[in-house]
Formats: sequence, C-alpha cells, structure tokens
Amino acid sequence: MDPGLAILTGAGLATVGWIFNGRVVQASNRRMHTYQILARQEQDEKLIEAIRLLRIICADEETPNFEGAMNSKNADSLDYLLNTYEFVAAAIWCGDIDEDVMR
Repeated sequence: MDPGLAILTGAGLATVGWIFNGRVVQASNRRMHTYQILARQEQDEKLIEAIRLLRIICADEETPNFEGAMNSKNADSLDYLLNTYEFVAAAIWCGDIDEDVMR
C-alpha cells in the first residue's frame, strides 16, 4: 500500500473516531446535567414550597383568584417557580439537558 494513502486513511479513521467519541461524550454529559438538575430540584425547599402553594391556589375547580391569594411572599414563591421552569425550558431548547429524561 502506498504510504501516503495509508497515512490519509489512518487520519480519516482517527477523525471519524474522534467525532463519534465527541458525540457520545456530549450525550452522556447532557444526561448527567439533566440528572443533576433533577436532584437539585428534589432538594430545593423553596421550589417544593412554591409547588405546594400553587397546588393550594389551584385546588378549586374554578379559575384561580390570585388577587386574594397574592401577597408578597406568595408572589415571590410563584415567581421562583416560574423562573425555575423557564431555566429548564431554556436549557432544553439550547440542548444543554435531555428533554426525554426531564419529562
């Protein structure tokens, strides 16, 4: 075999292996980041309290009345909840975390 062709073939195979490995590592990192976010959400007391508050507000079959339920603490709590989910949505949209695992 011609030495130039052998070098070119070796470089091509090395490049293909490098690209494949990069994609596998990227998918693994995406899943790892997703699991880290899920673990942090399970331990976030402020987020858990905001979810409890939202369940209380929406417990009725009717449209929630936020005027009576809204005070500064409740508004801050719901704002924290919405910001958390906005962060997750942006991370999914950018491809930083795995949507299927997050669901």
